This record gives sequence, C-alpha cells and structure tokens, in this order.
Amino acid sequence: MSEAMPIKNAECNLEELLKGLPFGESITLTGPEGCPVALLVSLKPGKVERDPVPDWDARMDDLAQKVSRAWKGERSAVEVLSEMRRKDESTEKEEIAAMMKLSEISLRKFLEDEPDIYTLEDLKVRYK
Repeated sequence: MSEAMPIKNAECNLEELLKGLPFGESITLTGPEGCPVALLVSLKPGKVERDPVPDWDARMDDLAQKVSRAWKGERSAVEVLSEMRRKDESTEKEEIAAMMKLSEISLRKFLEDEPDIYTLEDLKVRYK
C-alpha cells in the first residue's frame, strides 16, 4: 500500500510517519507541483514469525527413501550421480584443452616472427 504526501507535510511529522509505516511499505513524497520527488521506504524490521527449524537430516533421509523406492533403473541413483560427476570433470578437462588450443592458434600469427631462443644480450635491461 503506497500513498502520496506533500514533502512539506512529511517534513513536519517524519518521525511519526516512520513509526506508523510497516516494513517495506512506502510513501511517495510530492513537490509543490504535485509531482513525485522522493520515495520514503520503511526499513524498520517488524516482528517476524519464524517457522520452527525443520529437521533437515530427517527430511533428506525421507527423500532418499522415497527416491530409492521409486527408482526403476538397473543401477542405483548414487551410481548414476557418480557417473554424471565424472563426466562433468572430464568435460571440464576437455574444455580447458580446447581453450589452450584456441589460445595457441590465435597467438601463432603474433609469435611466428619471434625467435625461439633468446640470447643473454636480448634479456639484459640497460639502465642509464
């Protein structure tokens, strides 16, 4: 629920406005011409009701049992997931190798005029 209010009215009773404004709600402040000039948003946290913390281990065990009962494959779900992870790792290695090859190809033209071996004189830096 957003309402509009002249900025002059808000200046006079800003503290009262903020006290009565629920968390996340806003008031649009308007200028003398009635055009919006600012947005006043309450960041004051209200009383939050929290659900009791669920027993995650029990929920995950229950889910695992449901998956096991519904599983129709020759291999277990754990075996399938392990295989998927191995494939992801090998795919990542292949992607890295492809990126390295692409870098090599893209730099080939740049490096073809460079000598393969530099002499000690090539590496010396002369300071004056």
